[in-house]
Amino acid sequence: MPTGLESARLAELHCDLEDCKSRVERILTRKLSRPREWSKYCLGVLVSTSRLYLDSLIFGQALRDGVASATEPVNPLLQPIRPHGSARELAFRERFSRRVESLACWAAFQPINEFVDENRLRTQADYVFRLTLHLPEIYGEVVDLAGLVRGCLKTGRLSDADCWRLKTGLEHAAHHASYCRHALEVLSNELSWGQASGEKAGGQPELAWKS
Repeated sequence: MPTGLESARLAELHCDLEDCKSRVERILTRKLSRPREWSKYCLGVLVSTSRLYLDSLIFGQALRDGVASATEPVNPLLQPIRPHGSARELAFRERFSRRVESLACWAAFQPINEFVDENRLRTQADYVFRLTLHLPEIYGEVVDLAGLVRGCLKTGRLSDADCWRLKTGLEHAAHHASYCRHALEVLSNELSWGQASGEKAGGQPELAWKS
């Protein structure tokens, strides 16, 4: 196993992957009919995908060191990144997109976006597009990577092929996380939902992470 990728570190990564998977797929099992519930969901996804982005940086160097002496796959760009996960991701994408688009709470959405010229999130459709494009990609990646890491923890081995797969997978997930971060930040801000998000008397909004 490469230096810096001891079992304890891999176990932490596995926890982060499973947490991200769980948080993203909650939209399929929870009602999320009120703006406050949707805002809280987006905050949870923002935290977990940000942690995944950090994992890609932390593990990146160790993975690069681990594969430095290994033989790089022939023309790796032509090899499928997730040969077994595409069908599962497609099925999730369809369910996820229908759920996001049908949320009744969009009627209360009044985005607070001070960087609209930079992130180009101007309309509700822009936010929906950003989420439905990138979150299913992240979800499909974390499901596959969690299985890979789980197997490595059971065997105590991380092959050169595993290193390449983990390295490219984390970079892929981090890439998509960076593109949906601005949308999740605005959506998780209860000020973007006004009175409908559960604003208390006196004008102080109730924080999304409080029950």
